[in-house]
Amino acid sequence: MKEWYSRCFDELGYDLAFMDLRNHGRSSANYRVTVGIEESQDVKAVLKWMGQRDWKHIVVFGTSMGGIASVLAVPAVKREGVEIRGLILDSIFLDIRDTVNRVMKKHFIVQPYLSLIDLIFFSIRFRSLNDVKLEKQLKKIQGIQKLVLLGSDDVETAPDVWDQIKRMRIKNLQTYMVEGGEHSRLFVHPEFCEEIKSLISRI
Repeated sequence: MKEWYSRCFDELGYDLAFMDLRNHGRSSANYRVTVGIEESQDVKAVLKWMGQRDWKHIVVFGTSMGGIASVLAVPAVKREGVEIRGLILDSIFLDIRDTVNRVMKKHFIVQPYLSLIDLIFFSIRFRSLNDVKLEKQLKKIQGIQKLVLLGSDDVETAPDVWDQIKRMRIKNLQTYMVEGGEHSRLFVHPEFCEEIKSLISRI
């Protein structure tokens, strides 16, 4: 996956900074997964690091839970003066509660690795997160180009996600449906990179 992204962004002349969220890739597995909430602190730390090095024209790219973490992190770092010029969201969910419900249904029934402690943690941690919704968070992000990409064969997101995102009245928001695209696997389709190039050409 990283190799594909490298090829796509290298063609545009961009430097890349990859990160593994906590409990992902080579990161420590000592943290609970909070479906983007606390993981957004990881994204903020990387973006602030870029800002301290005077990186310009930063484009943030997030897939699935990484997209949620990015949506939450970008407004915070922009307020601190980090220059963000674009936001690309791949296979994004509409809100945290929907994400948690889908993760619980998929994994707790089919692969019951979640303990009672995890269930209690989720119920307490997310009971007041009705306002953490994609549309509300995107409206907080002003003055940058935004692109949402979804796959027609994505069974992880709700069936009506595409229609709801298309109805959002958000300035500088572009959407694209990748026909045949699966969750977090849109990069195998050539048009995915073309849409990213199109967004960056407008920055």
